[in-house]
Amino acid sequence: MPRLNLGSGVDYREGYVNVDIHPAAVLIYQNFYVEDVDVIADLNVGFPFRNGVFDEVLARQVLEHLKDVDMAVMECNRVLRHGGLLKGVVPYFKSDGAYRLAHRFLFSGYDVRSLAKYGFRVLRLERRSPLRLPFKRYLDLFLWNVYRTVEFTFEKKTDFTRA
Repeated sequence: MPRLNLGSGVDYREGYVNVDIHPAAVLIYQNFYVEDVDVIADLNVGFPFRNGVFDEVLARQVLEHLKDVDMAVMECNRVLRHGGLLKGVVPYFKSDGAYRLAHRFLFSGYDVRSLAKYGFRVLRLERRSPLRLPFKRYLDLFLWNVYRTVEFTFEKKTDFTRA
């Protein structure tokens, strides 16, 4: 069951193929170094893997850094086997953490859901908050931001090829 961890940074995971742009890349906004990777690759230019080899692709806090999110999701579709899972976390567009200099894109739940058009079925999509408040939905309606991230799980249903 091969699994892929995109933009692994300091989140090296056992049992995954951990990919990052460079093992000594400085992430300026937080001043830490990538410590260990299995594959060095620039995810902005495509993934260096064959078609349909992974059962799971993990993209935690990486899509917002890429130049072309759509291309990255198409590449995830390409490297996943049929029925494989794409799991990800992106910063919620209203959160303070979304506005870091290294972030190129902001995401709402709608934006994340729209990425499923590249051959995926949405299994899970939710805004996440570190706060344990029973009325978070209502605070959000009144523009009080209580959410920090959008977490999602997609299942590959079809191969997606660019026209």
